[in-house]
Order: sequence, then structure tokens, then C-alpha cells
Amino acid sequence: MSEDSTAEMSEPDEEIGRDANDDVASEQYNVYIHLLLSYIAPSLFCLISVVGVIGNSFVIYVIASSSHMRSSATNILLLNLAVADLYFLTVCAPFMAYKYATVSWNFGDLACKLVGFSTYTSSYVTVYTLVAISALRYFTSSFVTSVSLKADRTTTQNDTQTARDQNFQNVVPELLMPFGLEQSF
Repeated sequence: MSEDSTAEMSEPDEEIGRDANDDVASEQYNVYIHLLLSYIAPSLFCLISVVGVIGNSFVIYVIASSSHMRSSATNILLLNLAVADLYFLTVCAPFMAYKYATVSWNFGDLACKLVGFSTYTSSYVTVYTLVAISALRYFTSSFVTSVSLKADRTTTQNDTQTARDQNFQNVVPELLMPFGLEQSF
């Protein structure tokens, strides 16, 4: 080949702005992405699922086995959060790992829709439970400070309930003030 024919062959690549190094780099990038999605992502799903199932099962056991732990609204919400996470880890995560590993879906349309529904349902339950925990913590830290936290040991359940009722009567008008409804109380 002459020098002129070599120059003619490289001109189309220069017009496009690519050369052989870009093609090699693009191919290496595709190989890395394939390895990441085919091997690393499913492995991480499995690792996270095993650790999550053990941890959430432990939380469920501790809260369910102790009546003292079941008496708090926060603990009930944490129990709800653990059940939602356990549901996600046992129902959704294995199918996602399979999908990443094989890049196909062999379970049919119904299973596809059920897994999608389960994924979104568990996600929403998790988000709304976290919102409920946050709201509970906010109201507890903001409005319970008016009630004395240092009660005598002789305080009965009725006295505590009366203090909670009085605090609630003070809180409700403050919550409704932004809506202009505080006059109705």
C-alpha cells in the first residue's frame, strides 16, 4: 500500500472524530459494564439480602418476644419497617439479582407484574413508615416538653393519661393554626 492509500483510509475516521483507540476504549467499557451487571450486582444483592434477612429477623424477634418492646408506638413502627424490609429482601431482591445476572426474564408476565407491584409496595411502606417515625419523633420532642417528664413513682396511669390528654388539647390547636381552624376549639 502506498502512503496515499493509507491517508485515504484514515480520513473517514478523522471526519467522524473517532479512531481505533476510541473503539477499543468503548469495547473495554462495555465489558466492564457487563461484568458489573452480570456478576457484581447479583453478588451484592445476595450479600445484602443475607445480612438484611438476619438483621430484620432479629429486630422482629426482639420486638415480638418482649411485651415491653411492643408497648411503644415507635417500636411498633420499627417492627413494621423490619417486616417491609424483610418482605423486600425475600420477594423482590432474588428476582432482581436473577434479572441482572441473566439479562432476561423467564417467569412470565404475571410474575413480572407481581414483582414490580411488590417492589413498589414495599418501597412505599418503607417510606411512609419512616415518615410516621419522623413525625412521631417531631411531635414527641416539640410538644411533650410541656408535660413534666420527671413524674413521681406514685403517679398512676390515670394521672399520666390526664396529662397526655391535656397536652393533646394544647397541641391540636397549634397544629391547625396554619389552616386558620384554631377558633373552632
